[in-house]
Amino acid sequence: MTAFQPQHTGLYFSAEHIQQALRRKERPPVKEAWALFDNLPPQDIFSGLILNGTRCRFAGDLEAGRVAATGLQAWDWRSVGTEQAASWDDLVATVILMHAFEMVRDHPAFNDTARHDWLARLAEVVAAMNDNALEDVDYVERIWLGLLNMVAGVVLDGEDAFQRGVETYRRAVREDITPDGYITQAVQGGGDTAFLRQLLVVKALVLMAEVGTLAGEDLWQYTVRGVSVTTAAVYLNYYYYFPDKWRWDDGKVPDVSGLLRQHGGYLEILNSRVHPKDIETILYDLRPFFDVSGGGLTTLTHGAAQRRGWFG
Repeated sequence: MTAFQPQHTGLYFSAEHIQQALRRKERPPVKEAWALFDNLPPQDIFSGLILNGTRCRFAGDLEAGRVAATGLQAWDWRSVGTEQAASWDDLVATVILMHAFEMVRDHPAFNDTARHDWLARLAEVVAAMNDNALEDVDYVERIWLGLLNMVAGVVLDGEDAFQRGVETYRRAVREDITPDGYITQAVQGGGDTAFLRQLLVVKALVLMAEVGTLAGEDLWQYTVRGVSVTTAAVYLNYYYYFPDKWRWDDGKVPDVSGLLRQHGGYLEILNSRVHPKDIETILYDLRPFFDVSGGGLTTLTHGAAQRRGWFG
C-alpha cells in the first residue's frame, strides 16, 4: 500500500497543476478558464467559496482568500442535517466546503484557533453522517458518502476515513461497474433520472480517483478484470453523441449536453489522466467547465495537462 500523504494544496489538484496553469495562461483552454474569473459572478455561497478559493490558490489573490476563509468560518453547520441519514445535498455541501477549506486552510484569515475549531466541527459532522448511514442507503448517496470519507481523511489527516473511501471506490469498480460500463444500481429504478444518477456516480468516482492518487493511493490504476473507473466514464461519453440510444429513462431522451455542462467538470480530470479517444468534441463544445461540486474550475486546474497525465 502506498503511503498516505495528503498534500493540502487542493483536494483535486497539486502544486504542479498550479504551475502548469500559470505557464499556459495565454493558451487555450486555460486562457478561457482564467477569463471566467472576470465573467462568472458567484451564484450562491458554494460557488463563491470555490471561486474565491481558486483565485487565492492560482492567482495569489489574498483578498479572495480572506473572503473564502471568512465565509467558511461563518458557515452554520446546523444547515447540514446530521440527526438522520445524510441526504445527497448534505453530502455534496460538505464535500464542497472541504474543497474550499483546502484551498485557504493556510490563509492568514484562518489562524490556528479558527482552523482547529473548524476542523473539529467538521469531524463531528462527518462522524454523524457515518453513524447515521443506513444499510439500504440510496446507491448514489452511498458513493458520495465514500467520496466524503476520502476527502475528510485528507482534510483531517485521518487515514482510517481515507481508507473507508478507498474501499467504497474499489468495491464500486470490483462489483458494480459492468464490462460495458453501465452501473446497474445507479440506472435501475431511476425512472427518468437514470442518466443523471449514473453521471453523479461517475463524477464521484473520478473525483475519488484523483483525490486518492494525489494523497498517495493510485486509484487510476485500479482495474478488476479489465474494468476501471474509465470504463464507466467512457460509457457515458457515447451518449453525448447518441443521446437517443439511452434506454433507461422511461423512454425519455436525456439532456446529455445540459447535464454534462452542469456536472461534467470531471471530464477534464479524466482527460488529464486517461485521454479517451472520444472526448475531444465534448471538451470543445462544453469548455470551460465550472462544476461547483465536481472539482470547481477544472478547465483551469486540469485543462493544461499533457495526455500522459501528471506523473508519467
